[in-house]
Amino acid sequence: MKKNRMSYDVPIGIFLVAFSAYFFKESFKIPNPNSALFPRLLLTILGILGLVILLGGLRKTFRPKETDKPEIVSLDVYKHPMFVYVLIIVYIVLLTYTNFILSTVIFIPLIMLYYGSRNWKTIAIVTVSTTVLVYLMFSIVLKVVLP
Repeated sequence: MKKNRMSYDVPIGIFLVAFSAYFFKESFKIPNPNSALFPRLLLTILGILGLVILLGGLRKTFRPKETDKPEIVSLDVYKHPMFVYVLIIVYIVLLTYTNFILSTVIFIPLIMLYYGSRNWKTIAIVTVSTTVLVYLMFSIVLKVVLP
């Protein structure tokens, strides 16, 4: 008897459904019902897509087709996303100790260099334009104070 290995889609689907359900429940704590509408819409879509992934993973686990290849994932696959995840954590920590502009001016070039961009002119233009546009969008258009 062949032992079925659980598809990697199953835990991902469970996480997405649980994440969506938790934050959907939390969205009822938002005082203004109009402000809660968009997050609830996004969380509903995310929950439905998570459910689709979960059901597909269960199908792959319990009734695999001949075309379903076993999912073998090496550690190298996780190396790049984990490095970016660490950079994002460092960015968030920098935001707590510095301001938005300084943190972003450090973060964007690091990400661009990591992904292979070596043209300093391009890095400078993308960094400055992104920082200025995001700052203007939040501070002037949305009237949100950035750290």
